[in-house]
Amino acid sequence: MFDYTCCLILENDKVLCIGNRKGNVYKINIDACMRIENCLVASINDSFLWHRRLDHISMYVLSKLVENELIKGLSHIAFKKQKLCDACQMSKQVKTSFKSKNHITTERPLELVHIYLFGLTRARSISGNRYVFVIMDDFTRYIWVLFWKLKDETIYEFIKFSKKAENKKGFLIINIRSNHGGDFINDLFGTFYEEKGYHYNFSTPKTPQQNEDVKRKNRSLQEMTRTC
Repeated sequence: MFDYTCCLILENDKVLCIGNRKGNVYKINIDACMRIENCLVASINDSFLWHRRLDHISMYVLSKLVENELIKGLSHIAFKKQKLCDACQMSKQVKTSFKSKNHITTERPLELVHIYLFGLTRARSISGNRYVFVIMDDFTRYIWVLFWKLKDETIYEFIKFSKKAENKKGFLIINIRSNHGGDFINDLFGTFYEEKGYHYNFSTPKTPQQNEDVKRKNRSLQEMTRTC
């Protein structure tokens, strides 16, 4: 039985050994938990059990290990795929691809604005900026790219941007969308959204497709900074 701090080796609900987690490894002191009645020898020659013991290795590789006698104590048993391994099946599953939208769901500029921030960049700009703020209008697909030196400037620069954009376009921003980054989840942004009446929503975790256009621009900018 495993949790975030330790693991327990049980036999009939009786704790035989306790292992403490260090990093991503669970370490067990065998000498500390050794008892006369403990048996640390596995006697079951089940091919599927060995498949799980050896980190879900393929049955073909297991058969080669046995054939070449590369593992001491491993019996000469036939390693054939007896049933479907749930863990292997889950690890090989892929997500259904997201189809591109053939139409724009917004009806006017600034109805939905996508925002994304990244930094520190490896290379500084001529003005010494190392943070890049990408803003995209969902309706026109127009993209603004802003640069600044400190992450704390994000809220103040976005306030300036929103005023300029609304005055220039003649429309008010209604919706703002970003990921769950801490750069946009704070009291300063929350107060600003309430004062302006902006509706703020997040893209679904682990679903970058919902913010793909602005993230694609972000990736291209990151590649540019790496080559500088």
